[in-house]
Amino acid sequence: MKKGLFWLITLVLAVSCWTDASLASGTVEVWGVDVINFGTYSAEIQQMEDITHSPGGRRRIVTKTRFLEETTRIPAVLGTRFGFRYVVNGIPKKENVRIRIRKIYPGLKDPRNDKLLYSHEYVKEHEIGEVYGTGYGFDHDWELVPGEWVFQLLYEGKILGEISFEVYKP
Repeated sequence: MKKGLFWLITLVLAVSCWTDASLASGTVEVWGVDVINFGTYSAEIQQMEDITHSPGGRRRIVTKTRFLEETTRIPAVLGTRFGFRYVVNGIPKKENVRIRIRKIYPGLKDPRNDKLLYSHEYVKEHEIGEVYGTGYGFDHDWELVPGEWVFQLLYEGKILGEISFEVYKP
């Protein structure tokens, strides 16, 4: 066997053994997200979920999401939904990881307590390599606040990705 080929095979085997040992030991690595699409979308509301620290105290779980326009400029109009779909990158594939979803607002006056709300966060389980999405829908007049709206995805305190939308009065 040629010397170069021997070292190449040795290197491949060493990396393979290290990766297998790493995965066997339960090591999980998450390094980022890939954005699949973003902008305005339509969807069907499947159910409502109570989230104490979210605007209005509830969030909608949606299905049959269909992106309408790829844009980061969002009109502040009732019924408008905007957000993005993404894949969490890491190893091993299909491993469940806890992703913190943070939404930052220009200041929403929550009608439940008349306080200004600038952000809220919640944690959801994600499988590495699978497609997920997050967004926001304007369902009430008090939500129609122009300015920068930022959605962030975090893993163990590190921001994996974020997208900013500029909400404007049409």
